[in-house]
Amino acid sequence: MEVLWLNRTEMADPVCGFLVRWGRFTAICYRTLPEYRALLDQPTETSAPVFRKIALGCLRSGHYSGCRHLHFEFSLTGISRSCTHQLVRHERFAPINQQSSRYVNLANADFVLPPAIAEVQEAAAAYEAALEQSRRAYGEVRRALEKTGLKGEPVNEAARMVLPQALMTGLNLAPTFEALVNMSRKRLCVRAEWEIREAIGRMTALVAEAIPELGRHFGPPCRFGECKEIRPCSR
Repeated sequence: MEVLWLNRTEMADPVCGFLVRWGRFTAICYRTLPEYRALLDQPTETSAPVFRKIALGCLRSGHYSGCRHLHFEFSLTGISRSCTHQLVRHERFAPINQQSSRYVNLANADFVLPPAIAEVQEAAAAYEAALEQSRRAYGEVRRALEKTGLKGEPVNEAARMVLPQALMTGLNLAPTFEALVNMSRKRLCVRAEWEIREAIGRMTALVAEAIPELGRHFGPPCRFGECKEIRPCSR
């Protein structure tokens, strides 16, 4: 799995990045209109610390409305379709674009190997056999359909039905800070599946490294209070 933060440079910038833009958007709530206009007219180096302070105050109080127009853009590759099926459930405030299995010929696609299967020789052998059968079926279906004159998307969309959830894919998503916090609450719990836990963990780690003030707000529910899971992990 590879996780890239596409807009890190602009979001982490201390003068015109995420915190400053959040504060600039929210400052109108706490100033008279002349004061706010005067603040906007100041040089960026002068106004940035003021906006940053406002943003940090909102961060402490949980007032996130002023940063909902700001999105962290991530690119995830080498993850399974099973994982992306879970990620798309977080699409509110986190727009998603994913590699298409309709527009793309996946004859040479790879598959994700779960650690639990990799550790058991018998399970790994059965798993690889099933994947090989899927690869073979995908190719056979494609060739049979192409003999009828079909080509391109109609062939891809029909043949993809034999591919398993382990299919390796790529996905770009752009969560707001609030959405990323919510993802961390749901998916950094040890009861979450290993793959999505790793994906969310890598995204939040990248943000926490660049903007430490935000990193303190990522984590499973038990880090911030009582766990509400029906079957808690007993940590």
